[in-house]
Amino acid sequence: MNLKIENRALVLLFFLVLCPLILLSFYTYPVGVHDWDWLVFFEYEELSFIQFQTLMYEKYTGRFASTLLLSTSPYWINLFTYKLIPIILLLSMTASLYILFRQLFRYFNNTGINTWVPTLAFIVILIQGLSGIYEFLYIISSSFTYTVAFILLNFWLALFIVLHQRFSIFPFFTLLLITIALNGWNELYLLFINLMLVHFIGWKIWNKKKVPAWIWITLIISLLSGLTEALAPANFIRINAYPGSGDILKTLFLTVAALGSNLISWIANTTLGLMTIALLPVLGQIAKIIPQKTLNRKSILTFISLSLSWQIVPLLLLFYSCGPNSMPERVVDTLYILFLSSFFGGVLIFIKKYKLFDFKIKNSLLKTGLWVFIGTIILFNPIKIKRDIPPPTSLQPKELFQFLDVRNNTGTAWLTLLDGSAKEYATFNQNLFEEIKNCTSDTLWVEPPAFPKIIYEPIFDRKHKAGNNRISIYFENKIDRIIYKKETK
Repeated sequence: MNLKIENRALVLLFFLVLCPLILLSFYTYPVGVHDWDWLVFFEYEELSFIQFQTLMYEKYTGRFASTLLLSTSPYWINLFTYKLIPIILLLSMTASLYILFRQLFRYFNNTGINTWVPTLAFIVILIQGLSGIYEFLYIISSSFTYTVAFILLNFWLALFIVLHQRFSIFPFFTLLLITIALNGWNELYLLFINLMLVHFIGWKIWNKKKVPAWIWITLIISLLSGLTEALAPANFIRINAYPGSGDILKTLFLTVAALGSNLISWIANTTLGLMTIALLPVLGQIAKIIPQKTLNRKSILTFISLSLSWQIVPLLLLFYSCGPNSMPERVVDTLYILFLSSFFGGVLIFIKKYKLFDFKIKNSLLKTGLWVFIGTIILFNPIKIKRDIPPPTSLQPKELFQFLDVRNNTGTAWLTLLDGSAKEYATFNQNLFEEIKNCTSDTLWVEPPAFPKIIYEPIFDRKHKAGNNRISIYFENKIDRIIYKKETK
């Protein structure tokens, strides 16, 4: 099947989506909570590296693996390397997905499908559907804890496929290391990896197939490392700090409400629906290579069970342990990634079951029009004209674009670049750093800038209320606090 139009369209959409995010990386700066905190360890400078890990495990978080990574921040992250992190994450995410799909197609003895097609499609749909792209890419405490875990999960799955095809010592030990890391990265991926292993072993036993020893060893190592994370003293301290935790009825209600809200918002995603239709020829090719014997009733029920478990179990545990105030965007987006996997898995099963392999739009002009329409949706839907703003009086980008409001990730990213707000924000930070270096008083009052979207979130910025002193410590000037003028009475 000739898929030249699909291939070219996906490459263009991929660059349309990634280019503004990469360009915005050069305008991003550490903000406050958890960014400057990790870059400046002045409270713990007398502790050794190991002592600091022990302190975090006992008093702050059981996430021993992501804490280990974040603890290296002062040794290699500065104002320049900080800007490279979102770019590295985007490229690593793309590479890990490519490796995963390549191994999957090799497992089914098919190398005729262009691996880049599902890779680029997944990235485009993922970026468009994220509810918190700032937390996903531009703040290290979140991106190192969740986005890096997603990348590791892709490598883990690729290794699992390799080992299931043919056992080898080096891939096995690499798989075990990533297994331990994922269990210690955050609680969601701890659940995901163990649920996958339990379901896979259950599927094997149900179908009266032998479970290889290396899978049992992986499960045991996974459970032990998962218990190490879950039973950390710090986790119980955090649970006790949340009001409303431990209420079973409230937990059930919140789980049903959150699950319904998430599914509705994800399924109603215009980009997901249109891209699925446009990709049906590609999905048909992929479904064709899946052996029919693997799609028996037991396999389908196992798939449904895993898909539901991925969504329900994390929500139940989250609301039970942390109460109603525990659904940050990074959690929703992690569940969204798993939803996409389940969604496209379901589409492939449907195509295979009803043998819809040869769906295609024969008219090339109509096919091209569909992809152009998808690109337009990605850029402009939904777009709003701000009618309460006076017309522009000059050709400055800020005035030309100030009346536009685009409410999707890609459109907003491009608008943030074009309206000059990202550049203004960068200039503000450079001036702020110079003021910090020259300040001799205990408090530095600064005029707040016009904050850009995508690369800034006010909830993380201490300068709005309490003030931020970590920035000054980074520049070796221990000002008590830095605070925005209009935010202080």
